[in-house]
Amino acid sequence: MTGVKDTPEEEYVQLEELDSRSSIKVAALPLAEDEQPSVKESLRRWPRLTLYALSLTSGIMLWGFDMSLVGNLASMPEFQKVFGLQVDDGWIIASNWLSIWNIASNLGMMLGSVIAGWLGDKFGRRKMVAIGTTISAVAAALLFVCDTMPTRDARCGFFFFAKTIQGLSNGVLTTSIQTWMSETVPASLRGPVLALFPIFQLVGQIIGAVVIQVLMDVPGRRGYRTGIATMWPVGAVPFVAAFFMPESPAWLLRRRLTDQAFRAHQRLEKSKRNPNTEHSFEKLQATIRHEEQVAAETRVSYKQCFTGTDRRRTLLVIGVMMLPELFGQHLVGSASYFLQQVGLNASTANLFFIVGIALSMVSLVVSWWTLTRFGRRVLTLSTLSAVTILWLAVGIVGCLREGMFTRWFVPVSFMVIVIVAGVGVWPASYVIASETSSLRLRARTQGIGWLVNGLTSGIIGATGPYLYNADAADAGAKTGFLFVGLAGISVVVAYFHVPEMKARSPAEIDQMFEAGLKAPEFRAWKAL
Repeated sequence: MTGVKDTPEEEYVQLEELDSRSSIKVAALPLAEDEQPSVKESLRRWPRLTLYALSLTSGIMLWGFDMSLVGNLASMPEFQKVFGLQVDDGWIIASNWLSIWNIASNLGMMLGSVIAGWLGDKFGRRKMVAIGTTISAVAAALLFVCDTMPTRDARCGFFFFAKTIQGLSNGVLTTSIQTWMSETVPASLRGPVLALFPIFQLVGQIIGAVVIQVLMDVPGRRGYRTGIATMWPVGAVPFVAAFFMPESPAWLLRRRLTDQAFRAHQRLEKSKRNPNTEHSFEKLQATIRHEEQVAAETRVSYKQCFTGTDRRRTLLVIGVMMLPELFGQHLVGSASYFLQQVGLNASTANLFFIVGIALSMVSLVVSWWTLTRFGRRVLTLSTLSAVTILWLAVGIVGCLREGMFTRWFVPVSFMVIVIVAGVGVWPASYVIASETSSLRLRARTQGIGWLVNGLTSGIIGATGPYLYNADAADAGAKTGFLFVGLAGISVVVAYFHVPEMKARSPAEIDQMFEAGLKAPEFRAWKAL
């Protein structure tokens, strides 16, 4: 094959391992250039790769759309008549079913993440994206027909099953898309591209909310069924993208499909500004070879994620994937209901919720600049610290007598929290999780990360109402103290364990973890 060669023996250097028990051959080739191109130059250099990445974010939009649409079906009057109980004032969904439905998507997402991590190494990233969208279409079909069951409990039970399958599809999609992007996107674009995750999740949620609002007063079953049917065209976009996108060259190299890997690499990277892709392909080959040499006697498995230096990397991914829930994303996402508990009327609370989504999107767009200008570590620590202080203020205000100040301070604080988190810790958590693990174990590690994310979201989502609901602890704004503790502990843990990996190549990241550097030492480390 023209232009592709194996790294010759003389291009290897000896690096002593920290424990001095052995030395391994490590390719000197894969070190990143000293100067990374700017985001603007990177977009010009890799236009195809950028377009493929953008097309895949439609899968993240599908995730947000499904969450919003299916999660809000219970608010539709006609849906309540079919699945709910009649009370004096109308219809409601039984609390036991509503509680079970609330955890269905998280259960499915946890399972889907593990499946995607396992099968992704067997079948590749493209096929898993196609499988994820296919499962989403099946879930939509199940949701569409669950009102045909003969009894109310049967309908509610079938809806729970369908919602779990929908969550499973989201787990497969998010894990596979994040893995593909982390393996193909160059270091200079990792921050902006991975920041698209929360942005397109919000876009999907807005579209889902608009669909529900438009169909809210449509009589009969046609209203909510039409809403469910919109899942099919939205899911078609990532399904089509899966057929046109190249497979991850890193995955193909690990499968010893070198010719196919080189062709995929050319499709992703070749352009008028980047005509010579052989050098970057050789760097990728050397990185894969180095990782295989380090783990020559072990096979890829979930157990391997918790062995040797990979244990630290996996635990770091788990930690940063928990951060959005620990800084209060779930509570802020429930603002339209929570703010009613602190004294706002329903329409005003919903208005603040909509404004919060808009501000989140603006701040996440700003994060394209902050992630390329500042390091992941400094953004995480600074914004997470600021969010902790804001939650402390919310909790203190909750201890005051309820009045005009309390009612307005809390929603304004929510707006500030989404802005601060949106330019820092929220998008940074996705970027750190994507670049931390070794290429060899990336799919498995991403699966573990999304599993823990779903578990954390489920726990906080299930326990939160018992804190702030009027029929439970009735803590109201004092719920902020919970996130003072969670976010504050996260700041301390992040200081000691979250390293700086901005603009580092996979090979450099491998070498820094193998050297056992402490988190604050990563930024100053230089390749020999």
